[in-house]
Parts: sequence; structure tokens; C-alpha cells
Amino acid sequence: MQKSAQLGRAKRSSPFNWALYFMKKVAFGLLVVILLVSIPTLVVSESIVLVRAVAQKNVYRDITDYLVPRFLAKTRIAIYGLTECTDVLEGEKEPHNLVNFLAAAHAEDGNDKALIKKYLSTLHGNGCSLDAVDLGGLPALHGSILYNDFELVKYFVEKGANVNGKILRPGKKSHNKNALEFTYLLIDVEPDVNRDDIIELLNGTI
Repeated sequence: MQKSAQLGRAKRSSPFNWALYFMKKVAFGLLVVILLVSIPTLVVSESIVLVRAVAQKNVYRDITDYLVPRFLAKTRIAIYGLTECTDVLEGEKEPHNLVNFLAAAHAEDGNDKALIKKYLSTLHGNGCSLDAVDLGGLPALHGSILYNDFELVKYFVEKGANVNGKILRPGKKSHNKNALEFTYLLIDVEPDVNRDDIIELLNGTI
């Protein structure tokens, strides 16, 4: 039995086995390095896709497209921050405004509204305008009025969004409307939707 143990030790200590052991360690180390280098590219910093996915509580379809779990996306934002105000979606040419995009996400059921407002505050604090128009010509405040999202309308007003800012949609009835004018236009179009609280809020600020 002692002879068998000695043979086993001799086998493990052979140059071939040491080389194999060393190669396994090197391969593992390279794998770790590759993963660490790949994470920033898998989760695109300041990406509109990333922000939308993190804001969603239930379905992380966009994050899973990058094969990265939600907690890693949140960690990526926590480390690198949100410093860009716009981003271009894959397959598109025109940049989307992240403030407007988050405003739209806030109005959707099931999304993490507290987290969305946290990111809005971060973007605003980093100098992103609350009054920039989206690709449809609507400022974020007007978009929130369109979605009848009183909570976010109030948020934008309190943060100093320009209630006299204009919609830029030439040829449309909404063109050149400020926040209050746009609200009244929506009431005419959708009389069954109650926007009294938004009217009251805007009347107190104009």
C-alpha cells in the first residue's frame, strides 16, 4: 500500500501533470480577465436600452439580450454613472433623449417608478435638460401630460421644467402649444380622461 501511494505521488509530480496543472490555472485566469473586460461591452454604459431594462420590474428582455442580469446592470450604472443625455438605439440614426425616454417608461404599468425618478434626477444633476424635445417634438413635461402621469408632471414642475415650453410638431394641432394649452387640447380630444389635477397644478405655476 505504501508502494502504491508513492507511485501516486510520483505520477502527480511528473512534469506532464505539472504542465497540465499550470495550463489549467492559466486558462482559468484568462477566462476571468476576458469576463472582466467583456462586462463593460456587454452592458453598454449610459445606454437607453440599459436604462429601460433596469427600470422594468418584471421582464428584462433588453438586458437578457446582452446576457447580463439586472443586478449587474444596476451595478454598472452605480460604478460608471449616467453621464450622457442621449443615445442611439440599434438600427436607428437619430439619438433619443434619455429624460424623455424615462418619462415614457414612468407611465408604463409595472415599471419601477422610484428608480426611474432617481435616474431622472441623476441625469438632471449631470446637466441634462428637462426641456429637450423627443423625436416627436414633445418636451418630457408634455409627454407626461399626454400619458396623464400626474406624479411625473408634478415632478417635472417641481424640478423647474419650463411649463411655457412649446411642442414642435409643424402641421399638427399640438404644434407650438405650451403645457397648459396642450392639456386643454387633450381634454377636447379625450373628454373622458380626467386631467383636472394636472390643470390645477399648471394653473398654479403659470
